[in-house]
Amino acid sequence: MAVATAVKPEPLFEAETTEERAMKLQSAGRANLAEPLFKKALELKEKVLGADDPRVAETMGRLATSYSSMRKYSEAKANYTRALSIMEKSYYADHPSIGIILEQYGDCLAQEGDYNAAEPLLARALTLREKGLRGDHYELLALTRKLVEAQRHISKFAEAEKALKTSIKHADSPWGPIEVFLSDLALVYRDQGKNAESGETYKQAIDAYEKRGNYPGLVTCLKEYASLLRADKKEDEAKKLETRADIIQQTIDRRKK
Repeated sequence: MAVATAVKPEPLFEAETTEERAMKLQSAGRANLAEPLFKKALELKEKVLGADDPRVAETMGRLATSYSSMRKYSEAKANYTRALSIMEKSYYADHPSIGIILEQYGDCLAQEGDYNAAEPLLARALTLREKGLRGDHYELLALTRKLVEAQRHISKFAEAEKALKTSIKHADSPWGPIEVFLSDLALVYRDQGKNAESGETYKQAIDAYEKRGNYPGLVTCLKEYASLLRADKKEDEAKKLETRADIIQQTIDRRKK
């Protein structure tokens, strides 16, 4: 009787299935288990496709994201740099994959605290992705907030203010998170010492949070506005806002039980 011989899967198929398992583990927050699978998939793809294939770069980017989530920033940056180089050689200048890898690399640098390096990558990512997505697309709005956060850290307040004002126009819709952008703009005004503009913008943000029923965000916004009022020596007004925030938070907590 003949003995059945196990059929070895094709290397590319094995790489893709291995990568799929790694992605599921990464999504489940198990980056330590995903890392060796991404590395195995990358090795297989490089053998089959060649080191400069864009599909290799995509796997390299996912491995970099896994490293970043584990705070292995040196390994993450090395893989992002290599993946970006391959994509820029393989794709046309405005290819969406380049924008995605730029955003991920910028996220890694921001997480590390290197906002000076993160800001130009996020700015370039936004410019690229704006060419393929509508201004009110949630991915663009989320990317804008990342860019603004980096700009605030490196005191690029004028650029942050401009980006937020543009996003407010796009987010001013029944489904757009205009309240979040108004709150961010209030912070940017405060960063610049424009307390009057900050206060007026906080009022608009609070009104928007209430209309959208975004109560956790409302609590944060009320406390931020209270902090601004306290800095302006308006202690009584600040206490009223803090009391209001505490009452709303208590209601949120009761609903969770």
